Amino acid sequence: MLDASRRANSLTALKSFTWGTVGHLPCVNLLSGPLSIILFHHRIRPRHTPGAQRVIASSGSARPETGTGTTGGLSGPPVAGRLIAPSLDVHASFLDALSEYHEEGIHLDLVSEELVDTTTFQAWADGLQLAGVRGEASCERDRVPHRVLWWVHNDQYIGRVRINLTLNESLLAFGGHIGYDVRPSARRQGHATALLGEALRVAHNLGVATALLTCAPENTASRRVIERNGGSLRDVSSAGRLRYWCLTR
Repeated sequence: MLDASRRANSLTALKSFTWGTVGHLPCVNLLSGPLSIILFHHRIRPRHTPGAQRVIASSGSARPETGTGTTGGLSGPPVAGRLIAPSLDVHASFLDALSEYHEEGIHLDLVSEELVDTTTFQAWADGLQLAGVRGEASCERDRVPHRVLWWVHNDQYIGRVRINLTLNESLLAFGGHIGYDVRPSARRQGHATALLGEALRVAHNLGVATALLTCAPENTASRRVIERNGGSLRDVSSAGRLRYWCLTR
């Protein structure tokens, strides 16, 4: 357990970390970030009730993605999943996923040991929601109203998505409306395609009629995921990102 002063310091440090754009996290800052979700459509959930996950959207069967090979223990055919508000119910698997990211040398600003304590973890998860409603982020580009949701399969954390409700000039060039991320051991199983499909439905319910998604030209996997979800390539942004537009529904 963390004492009160260390817990406060941990939460302060966590506010410097966000996730945010398709398949890749250029800006580090998790309270506003994926990559850089409808958690509560302009209201904040009270304290977590064990076993009572709020399901925002769920898929049928995920469409398979091109590519072979997985790592870790989350192998198998493409499967269904669901989007939920950040939840203590997937605390253990979230920490496992974070360890996988750390092995890849990414998301190192988010310290696993500081989230082991369930009270700290819940406070951090609540902060994700509040930051989204307020449009807060440590990275200036990401300071727009947004929602962050987690993708869950078999009660295991698989990934997350950020949905920006408005765009500024920076997001028009890099980031767009939706950014997502899938944990390393769950990649190439159809999760990214299914996650993005459900995120587009959520975006529609939040008032986004056409969503902008951006990715690097060399990121073939992300391009395929966007195109499978109806994305239409329009142009290349001033930041060198491919810009796709997707109808939400």
